[in-house]
Amino acid sequence: MKRAWKVVRHPTVATILIITVLLLGWNLAMAVIAPAKVSGELSSAVASGDPKLRIAVTLNFEPERFHTLYLQDYGNVMKVDGDTVMLRSVAPADVSRIARLYWVNSLDLQGSAS
Repeated sequence: MKRAWKVVRHPTVATILIITVLLLGWNLAMAVIAPAKVSGELSSAVASGDPKLRIAVTLNFEPERFHTLYLQDYGNVMKVDGDTVMLRSVAPADVSRIARLYWVNSLDLQGSAS
């Protein structure tokens, strides 16, 4: 047991453990916060099993090229209007993945975004 404690106290192992705990904490925080970003209408559409959704992704700022290209992995970008990116053909499973992004403020069905 003494040897195991000595290994854990090694700077490299301790650093790896700290980074692992921080990453797990970050992922847990994003998983807890994500459902609050999804509107009720969009949650209902996901639950109803619509195969492809049209959603409005609102960011905390005007999206740059990176954000638009990143969101293209989840659906087709129709247009960008201010701080909102309109996506179509989004799979229901991807809604929660998009909501977990820290730079996403809210998700709504297209036409319902305020």
